[in-house]
Amino acid sequence: MKTNYELRYAAHPEDAKNYDTKRLRRDFLIEKVFSPNEVNMVYSMYDRMIVGGAMPVGESLQLEAIDPLKQPIFLRNREIGMFNVGWTWYCKSG
Repeated sequence: MKTNYELRYAAHPEDAKNYDTKRLRRDFLIEKVFSPNEVNMVYSMYDRMIVGGAMPVGESLQLEAIDPLKQPIFLRNREIGMFNVGWTWYCKSG
């Protein structure tokens, strides 16, 4: 299992008005969310929010604390919201 994270700093709204497309993508687009057997996260200084994804394929994944949290446990003094984006095909005969 592998845990990856990226740290992003907040931009002042007046500064962001002047960003071109390349800069907006660099600062705000999260491209790598799901990778097999990895936990990927972006820690944003906007409200100290973490956005991430986990894709277990044949092994279990653990939610490990990352250095910017300065805590030994990921959910110490923190809330979590989860969405399952996995899907299953259902076939209906007849």
